Amino acid sequence: NLSSNEERRSAHAEQHDLQRAGYASKGAFEESLCGEAEGDKRPMRQSDGLVALSDLLRAAPVITQTWGFRVRTWADLMRALPDMAVVAGISPDARDRAIKQMGQQAAAVAIAVTLQKQDMQEVTSPGGYLRAMTERAAAGTLHLTRSVHALVNRNMAEARI
Repeated sequence: NLSSNEERRSAHAEQHDLQRAGYASKGAFEESLCGEAEGDKRPMRQSDGLVALSDLLRAAPVITQTWGFRVRTWADLMRALPDMAVVAGISPDARDRAIKQMGQQAAAVAIAVTLQKQDMQEVTSPGGYLRAMTERAAAGTLHLTRSVHALVNRNMAEARI
């Protein structure tokens, strides 16, 4: 459908824009990881790097502030995953394909990013956006770390205004 194709183009354009814009500073990234090394708060390990839970929560405050999900650990996020997908309007099929392709943790990060972008009115078809991310994961071109850090940087910049 047309909307899904537009979401896929938007997701691809976003990756290109992120590459042009650069990455979060290495020092800030490493600093955010230092405090999260124990228990369920361990950073997500992924082919393109690490994402600390605290970074994800700063990138997607909509999870806790708008929808009220209590997320203090990765296990909390995994338990919230089905409800996050429902809130975003993502079908169980799209959610399950993302989990199968990316793994549960990466799929949760992808859905959190989708929820935040939907809240920012940058995504109008969350299911199409997640499916595009799933396709990029299958092709090895999905970089969730970049997406998370770009959202953190944007949220920090907006907070300063």
